[in-house]
Amino acid sequence: MENDLIFEVRYFHIPCGTIENAKFISETVIKSRLAACSHISEIKSSYLWDNQLQSEIEFLLILKTTPEFEGALSIMVRNLHQYEVPCILIIKANVNESYYRWMLTQLS
Repeated sequence: MENDLIFEVRYFHIPCGTIENAKFISETVIKSRLAACSHISEIKSSYLWDNQLQSEIEFLLILKTTPEFEGALSIMVRNLHQYEVPCILIIKANVNESYYRWMLTQLS
């Protein structure tokens, strides 16, 4: 049984303003083989912009990749994102061996 979560990956957490932008980024980075997979969920976000409290629906794009592709994926997301100031939150995580090996088959 696989219990050791020792395979390091990167988990990207990226809020997007429209489902179209989230899908576009997702499809582009997966076809470019910089991300192994993605998830998109509707979220409610609150923040200050120009000293005004904003509260709106956004779409959370989650991407998974390996440390090797972190930099290139981050640059591509920044270039494709619709926001003037996008949030590209990168989290270091560990996964099980079989999932990690599958990820490697999906990446360049």
